[in-house]
Amino acid sequence: MLTSHQMTTDFSEWLQNELANRDMTPADLARITKKDQGIFSRVIRRERNPDNETLRAIARAFKLPVEIVFRAAGVLDAKPDADEWIEEQSHKMSLLTADKRPIAEKLLNALLEEDKPVSKVGKRIKAKG
Repeated sequence: MLTSHQMTTDFSEWLQNELANRDMTPADLARITKKDQGIFSRVIRRERNPDNETLRAIARAFKLPVEIVFRAAGVLDAKPDADEWIEEQSHKMSLLTADKRPIAEKLLNALLEEDKPVSKVGKRIKAKG
């Protein structure tokens, strides 16, 4: 199964994979974006290229940074050193409301705490610095 983190050969394939990964149909995407379903059907059938407004709508619907969608569509050049997973997670963090950000930070800290070595007495060793 392809994810948004893997490059595909064309935007139609990318869009179909993103829809499948989200268990969505073109009709679902049309409803969420408030766009005509025919737009997405024609893009999937490679009958038309999406315009920038449609690409932005797809990014909002998928909660992805617009740069990832624009790269998938070939509008932006690929960034060979880019980690799209980090870009995507950073974008999701930016969508959090102020009251949810401390919760996300605690979760991240807890996950990072799991990676710290454990001393012989069973306590996490604090990193210096």
